Amino acid sequence: MNSKRNAQILSQLMCISILAAGILTGAPINRATAAAASVAVATPAGVMYDRVTINYTIQNTPAASFDIKVEYSTSGVAGPYAVATEAIGSPSEGTTGMAAGEAGTSHVFVWNSFYDLNRAGIYNADAIVRVSAIDRMTGAPMGSAQTASFKVDNSVVAVALGQAGAGIPSVGDGGPATDALTFGLRQLNLAKDGSILLAELTARVRQFTVGGNIETVAGNGIPANVDPTTPFPANDSTLRNPRGVCMDWNGVVFVVDNGRSTFLATNPVTGSIVVVAGGGTGPDGPALNASLTGMAACISLPPVPGKPQVVLVTGQNRVRRFQYAYDPTTGDIDPASATIDTICGTASAGFSPDGTPAKSAQLTGPIGLAYDPSSMKLFVADTRNNVIRAIDLPNPNGDPGTINTVAGNGTAGFSGDGGPATAAQLATPSSVGLNPATGMMYIADTANNRIRQFTIGGMINTVAGNGGVGEAGIGGPALQANVSAPGEGLIVTRDGSVLISVVGTNQVLALTPDGNLTAVAGVPPSSLPGTGGQANQSPGIMPYQCAVSGDFLYVSDVTAKLIRKVDLSTGIVTRFAGNGVSGGVITDGMSALDAPLNPFGVTADSAGNVYTSLRLANRVYKIDSLGKITRFAGTGVSGTTGDNGPALQATLQAPNWLQFSNGSGALYIAGGNRIRRVDRNGIITTVGGGGTSTAEGVPATQASFTVGAGDNGMAIDPGTETIYVASGADHRVLKFPVGGNVTVLAGVFNTTGFTPDGALARGALLGRPHGIGVDARGNVFFSEGRNLLMRWIDTNGILRTVAGTGQAGLITEGSDPTRCSFFFSTGLMALDGQGNIYFPDLFYVVCFRPRY
Repeated sequence: MNSKRNAQILSQLMCISILAAGILTGAPINRATAAAASVAVATPAGVMYDRVTINYTIQNTPAASFDIKVEYSTSGVAGPYAVATEAIGSPSEGTTGMAAGEAGTSHVFVWNSFYDLNRAGIYNADAIVRVSAIDRMTGAPMGSAQTASFKVDNSVVAVALGQAGAGIPSVGDGGPATDALTFGLRQLNLAKDGSILLAELTARVRQFTVGGNIETVAGNGIPANVDPTTPFPANDSTLRNPRGVCMDWNGVVFVVDNGRSTFLATNPVTGSIVVVAGGGTGPDGPALNASLTGMAACISLPPVPGKPQVVLVTGQNRVRRFQYAYDPTTGDIDPASATIDTICGTASAGFSPDGTPAKSAQLTGPIGLAYDPSSMKLFVADTRNNVIRAIDLPNPNGDPGTINTVAGNGTAGFSGDGGPATAAQLATPSSVGLNPATGMMYIADTANNRIRQFTIGGMINTVAGNGGVGEAGIGGPALQANVSAPGEGLIVTRDGSVLISVVGTNQVLALTPDGNLTAVAGVPPSSLPGTGGQANQSPGIMPYQCAVSGDFLYVSDVTAKLIRKVDLSTGIVTRFAGNGVSGGVITDGMSALDAPLNPFGVTADSAGNVYTSLRLANRVYKIDSLGKITRFAGTGVSGTTGDNGPALQATLQAPNWLQFSNGSGALYIAGGNRIRRVDRNGIITTVGGGGTSTAEGVPATQASFTVGAGDNGMAIDPGTETIYVASGADHRVLKFPVGGNVTVLAGVFNTTGFTPDGALARGALLGRPHGIGVDARGNVFFSEGRNLLMRWIDTNGILRTVAGTGQAGLITEGSDPTRCSFFFSTGLMALDGQGNIYFPDLFYVVCFRPRY
């Protein structure tokens, strides 16, 4: 009997649960034209979400050509029977024209019970499944049909896309780094032994050698809300959003966890990890009391005898210094005696002239760091000022000197190759590296898709990247290759190679001394797995929004830079749009599969057109039923202008959530804390938000609410076109009709809390609502990110819990939604015509049907 986990025959895609109560067995089949045959049919016991897996065994040797027929009854008794519409064979065979073949041969096929039962409006019922073999020549049954009884309950939790229980995918640990999936690449740094440390947004820090294997050294891929304030095994710890990583001379690995504003350190003796700084609200001073929001990269400085050891961290428009004592016997850092202070920056964004004392100088969004012990200079990628600056640091534990510009003229652009580095244009340089043997400096010139090289006081040149995006040219001359958005990680290895974390292709590339560019970690976008197979076995899923149209589920996968399409009748996932890279030019009419996307929102209409928002590009695109992509709204400039005119000439501000109304043919776009509507004639208007009032009853266009980014959401009632808003920052759920006034459904302005089930939603306290949806009956569903629950406001205005336990965790398939833990991380949900809820839960798309 096959396991329900057999990826070839079972996809736990939908929301049907079938509890096996019997086994189908076959009686001998007698035919005048062939010797006796029999078919033994069985179903595995246990919970089945959407598929009934049926094994049948031929018991005689002569050929006997037959078809398999599946029927079902939901009357609670044997009949009347309806013919099942789906009977999908295993990859090696179909369900028609079967031959007896060799005695004892086992065959398998799958009945997609969800497809039949949900579309018949059957959600909770007793069912009988009948299986029979039909003579292909005569159409007559071959022997007796076999039946089994089942309990159908489609209110349990299932996975529609992604791998349940796996956390954020870390595919490839233990194998070659070049075969691993590396998502959300951030800082690179060198370990003591010359290996490479890599911080990933997949809640892990990984370590690998060039040409070697890759392993996770910190984080378990499950971002949690609780810091390890006591030592915890590093490779099973909970990181939230690791952005920076470095190792000191003792072998201590430091992790900048930007998601929880903390700084962690590993213990090289015990293998544990613990918070050593941050998490507080204080200024410079005791490390554990300090506020460390918005941190980026870190770097360890050489130790000074008799002085505390030093790690520098960027963030909050500053460079800050963490000073600590290390016990080599125990491997411990004493966080109680560690301190934080600022060596450069005032926390206010700006640009200070050369020669300004570092402590009073202004920076804007600094990220990357490099240190030259011979000149005792610290180099900072002053990212938003488009320059590289140097700070005199004669003593890591003393006062710094002045700040000076060493590359970039402060104007964003690309120019200056062959001339002085300080006269060149850079575009958001995010990291800087130094080759101490040659004195050569390297810049990740991010928006220019290039690596630049210069010497202090000398010339600058491009040494890698042709300005293009994608993976073309990797493996050949660096100047002819694409370096697609080189990111926050750039280091020089001991052999003089320059390693770069490339965000656009989710790879680590190496610029070798011979001038070639090769991949040393991560697979290229063209090799990404997870499309063309079973949806519930698809790795690399970090969904942002999902939409259901007919038999198809569309999911924007931010990390893989794709829109995925799941066929709900077969459980097969395919790549619908995106080439796996971000940046580059999208030409109207090109194939959506070739388009460089960074998709956030996604929605679909009943005609098979799909719409996606590119938040960073300030545009919305339409993908038609032929797979062609065209710009639908937004000029690419960030703004909120253009109302009452063509959407193509309007400016959009970071568009995120999208919803399509099939009734009016209008597309709704959330972004810039307002909701805008594009009608069927392509005219755009603002229908809510953008105002200053937080009061109830005001016109929606005068209202102020948060929507379009982060923990919030938007939904459209399919019947009335009423707009629902989960305004996460002020803890309210609102609604308003187009052209109407705002009503508060739940929550109290700027007040967070928790109100138990059964209370009126009006006046209830909520914990950062987001991920909202409304069904055809007028029931409103939304997630509470702070309370880790999905709540339900029924048509009488009563608040109830529909999913979640209040604790973060990986889901348990087959469980009652109210007894299952979720993360509710992004959570803009979609509801289909049968009342099933689909929502992205950080690692996968989850599906269940509420118990009304």
